[in-house]
Amino acid sequence: MKRWASVAWWALAMALVGALPYLNTLESGFTFDDNGLVVLNPYVPAHASLAAPFVGPSTSGSQYRPLTMVTYLLNHRAGGGPFAFHLTNVALFGLSTGMAFLLARALSRSVAVGVGTALVWAVHPIHTEGVASVTGRAEILAAFWMMAALLLLQLRLDAAAGPRRLVAALGSLAAFAAE
Repeated sequence: MKRWASVAWWALAMALVGALPYLNTLESGFTFDDNGLVVLNPYVPAHASLAAPFVGPSTSGSQYRPLTMVTYLLNHRAGGGPFAFHLTNVALFGLSTGMAFLLARALSRSVAVGVGTALVWAVHPIHTEGVASVTGRAEILAAFWMMAALLLLQLRLDAAAGPRRLVAALGSLAAFAAE
């Protein structure tokens, strides 16, 4: 139990480190595609039910991202201003950084490798657009859920036969489907 508590603290620390580089986005407004996809999306208006994104298109074109749209709807209900949307992106990116740590640590069985991987993930410039632009949330969520699916798959491989193995397998499939 002590080992998992230590891993959890490292994951939390890495999540906080992941959020730090993007705190400056909290004062930003909506940018470029944010207005069409988030603020004025005719397919998922701000007053839509939380089930609406699951029964129709998310946007014009061929995108179907119901979980991302649900997070947008929840942001609209929490105030709807750009601050809430950017705060959610920063928090989700922090969680994805924690997930990067957990996955790297599980695969390498090394806290040092997990920390190093999470630090590179946290500060890599490729994430800037995904976090700073509200419409980039889909990429953050996709990365988070894919890493969660891989982590659960690794846990399944590590588990002996039995209920833990089945739960890890089902969890991995659910995380993959959420992506």
